[in-house]
Amino acid sequence: MPAKNDELHGNVPDKSPVALLLIDVINDLEFPGDTLLAYLKARALVLTGLAGNVCVLFTANDAFMRDFHLVVPADCVASIDPADNAHALRQMASVLEADTRPSTQIDFQDLKRRGSPVC
Repeated sequence: MPAKNDELHGNVPDKSPVALLLIDVINDLEFPGDTLLAYLKARALVLTGLAGNVCVLFTANDAFMRDFHLVVPADCVASIDPADNAHALRQMASVLEADTRPSTQIDFQDLKRRGSPVC
């Protein structure tokens, strides 16, 4: 944990194995030192937001390269062109091993258990 951000000003819990990212929505997400996910010790990410075929896809790629377990609920991302959105979801599922089931089919308790680090 970085020395500069020992408690992140009370804005987050001490630890969470899963983090929800809302991509390209109204929030600058400027956290001091780009440390939030490390601080939380998150291992799984639920990615949602706009645009599925650009911002969400590239965020998923970065997260995959950092060995996060990815969930991208198909009903929680959108793109200008629905065909582009569908293609991006297929890519995230096949290349990035993302779970792209609709949000109503995701077992978040199981995801929380799977995201917990093994001691």
